[in-house]
Amino acid sequence: MKTYTIGRNAGKTICFSNPDVSGDHAEIVENNGSYLLIDHSKNGTIVNGNRVHRASFPIKRGDVILFGNGAVLNWSLIR
Repeated sequence: MKTYTIGRNAGKTICFSNPDVSGDHAEIVENNGSYLLIDHSKNGTIVNGNRVHRASFPIKRGDVILFGNGAVLNWSLIR
């Protein structure tokens, strides 16, 4: 199982400098080829237009994930 940590804090797998991104914004957990986004942020995360707030949401490669205002991750870029 692999985990990608996402946020503004140093040491995150995916680190954004955007002040709208929480220090510990979210994580993406891989389990047997399936991926789950888990939001830890104050204001939520948007996955393909769906708001996720302090919850988990299944994602797949090619999904577009928005953290804060303007910090975009195209999930297909992660290997």
